[in-house]
Amino acid sequence: MKRSIHLRLKTEYVTDRAYKREEILDMEGKIIACLNFNLTTPSSYRFLERYTKVAGFDDRSFNLARYLLELATVEYKMVKYLPSNMACSAIYLVNKIQKKEGWSELMIKHAKYSETQLRPCAKDLCILLQNAAKSNLQAVRRKFSSTKLLEVAKITLDKLS
Repeated sequence: MKRSIHLRLKTEYVTDRAYKREEILDMEGKIIACLNFNLTTPSSYRFLERYTKVAGFDDRSFNLARYLLELATVEYKMVKYLPSNMACSAIYLVNKIQKKEGWSELMIKHAKYSETQLRPCAKDLCILLQNAAKSNLQAVRRKFSSTKLLEVAKITLDKLS
């Protein structure tokens, strides 16, 4: 009972009593139907696609960043990072590995992250990369060892200059 009263009061507050709860729910249903129920939350991959274009990444760099993100998907300690932060941290780490500028002013402008904000996640991604060969979970490593994905999982850190 309390919950339904709370929801009614909340919708009245949000709409300033211009609409009834049923009208709001009906419109939500129409919007969702118009979208063909195609609802999602933004993933780190979507952020990666956007920001690697800004960074001017080639296919090899893009796939290496993808590899880092996929290594992170099976690691519980990475849940604490926002998808946008993980994508930017992967870009930052790939740039550092390739001895390029880590995080440019252009990237700060587009992504709204400073280098300082990316370092903790980038450090965790680097540890995942260094330990990938020793991990019990090898599916991601096998996937990114394929020629289709430019064998980025086979690259050792010292060969990436």
